[in-house]
Amino acid sequence: MDTFAIEGHQFAGLDRNLDKVRWMAGYPFQVLSWPRSACRYLMGNFNAGWPFERDYLNARRTRVPLIKIWAYDHLCLFARGMPMPREIRRHR
Repeated sequence: MDTFAIEGHQFAGLDRNLDKVRWMAGYPFQVLSWPRSACRYLMGNFNAGWPFERDYLNARRTRVPLIKIWAYDHLCLFARGMPMPREIRRHR
């Protein structure tokens, strides 16, 4: 096995707990000590109320190198915005 892919659909889509999304996305390299470059996060997109953008941004904050989207047909069906959202940087 050369890569580790993990998903946390329960946390984003059902629990609406984005802190757990961030924890789950970083779990392979922060807890299990896999090389970060070998880790992936599989995010969901199963209904129109899914916190799609926040799920993506929270996973991205862990610096996981690849975020995959499950259910591409739903991406089109729910007319999700593309490209993916980016962090807004605010300097003081």
